[in-house]
Amino acid sequence: MDVRDRTGSSPVKATLLELAKLWLQALLLVWNEKPANAKKLVQSMEDEALALTSELPEEDFHQALLKLRSTLFCEMLWGHPRTKGLVRPSYADRHAFVSTPLPEDLNEFDVPAVVNCLANATASDPSVMAGRHASMIEALSKLGHFTSKPTHTSASPIGIVLGPGQKGMGPYLTAGLLLEKGHAIRLDQAMNDNTGKTTVCLEALNKDGDGQADQATVSMVQQLAAQLYADGYEHGTQIIDPRLRQILLPAQDGRYRALTPLTSMGLSAYLHSHWQREKSYAQLVFYGFSSTAINNFTAIRKVGHALEPERSVTGIPNRALVFDVPRIDEAHTVLARVRHLGYRIQLPKAVRAELFAQYQRHTATLRSDSVRAIELERRICRSALALFWLHVLDQRDQCCDALGSMNDDVQEEVRLQVAGRRAIDRFLVAGMDTAGGASARELTKDMALLLWSHLARLKDSQNKTLGLGTIDRQRFMRWAPKAIALLLSQR
Repeated sequence: MDVRDRTGSSPVKATLLELAKLWLQALLLVWNEKPANAKKLVQSMEDEALALTSELPEEDFHQALLKLRSTLFCEMLWGHPRTKGLVRPSYADRHAFVSTPLPEDLNEFDVPAVVNCLANATASDPSVMAGRHASMIEALSKLGHFTSKPTHTSASPIGIVLGPGQKGMGPYLTAGLLLEKGHAIRLDQAMNDNTGKTTVCLEALNKDGDGQADQATVSMVQQLAAQLYADGYEHGTQIIDPRLRQILLPAQDGRYRALTPLTSMGLSAYLHSHWQREKSYAQLVFYGFSSTAINNFTAIRKVGHALEPERSVTGIPNRALVFDVPRIDEAHTVLARVRHLGYRIQLPKAVRAELFAQYQRHTATLRSDSVRAIELERRICRSALALFWLHVLDQRDQCCDALGSMNDDVQEEVRLQVAGRRAIDRFLVAGMDTAGGASARELTKDMALLLWSHLARLKDSQNKTLGLGTIDRQRFMRWAPKAIALLLSQR
């Protein structure tokens, strides 16, 4: 269907719309607008104009087209490289700028005149300039050399900007290396900004774009950034959602700050070849920064296989320098795991393999609940049961050590947190036959059920289970709680 048909068979309206489209296309060509954006604006004019054809007479339709032309021109100015640095810092959002009328005598085809008009309109009004400064400072505070934009969580966005005095400081070793070599470190957004002001700041500070941005705006952004980042800058590092895994960054004051780890594209294979085999299961967790993707880092144990480039794009050796992140002591780690996840049974791999082999070897005997089957199963599980009990006792000692370093209020809070949990969790935190603890009967039954669940989940190299059923569970529960009670009495 052509334009004339869609304008209600009105030749005048169809002609007016075609002329308006030609005017807009010529304007966009003079401004060197990107073809994709130009096509979008022209299509928007046609769609909005056609929505008015059935409602307005021809004269009113012409006036509506003129207003629509002006609106689309402002839409273009909002996103154009030559003008967005002028208009975005001066207005709250796109709608505020588009709804502000431009001078009637302004020639839209005179690009320098339009740029000067916008620059003079902001520079001549002190309140507007103050607003620009405030909005740009707010935008600059959303940038960082190290950033994190967490999703689906209430965690605060994070941004850290390195100060001039942090060149040789950890953990910013790779970033400091770039600074010492005279390379600028690119900034990134720590949080999304729908107004586009942070984009203006990024282009000014990272020297992106085609160089057509207003020089006054670039100078203002650089000056404000120099003041804001004179001694380094950070935000969002004080309050981190505890649901996210955290690492600790050494700070200048000798303390550590929690920082949500970023999703990493991967580290240099230098880490894998030089550190992974030796440090994967060490007490210290090592993290590193990649010199080609400075704001990406991860734990070394998650580094995959890759070839190691000889040089990065900046000419700096492409290796991620590492710093250590001390974990909290083992006792507090165990207590935190019990509080938040509950006790997890852990048996050595060799013991699990032996259990699986023994159950398979005696399948025929263990398919009943006879006395012979019970005695056989008791012998098979004897070593696993002893290791299980020793592990529980060790976890109990660790929890006691951690609780001993806490004040009374915190201890009470921990006990209340596990009060309604499984018997084994209550035993680990509060002991047995005490307030908030577990009774011997509850504990033996709970431990027996845990061990049974562990047996039922055992798998071989082909990912096959033992196929234990209800009869097997009934047989196991006839003897296991008593065996655990005997271990308790020998404690």
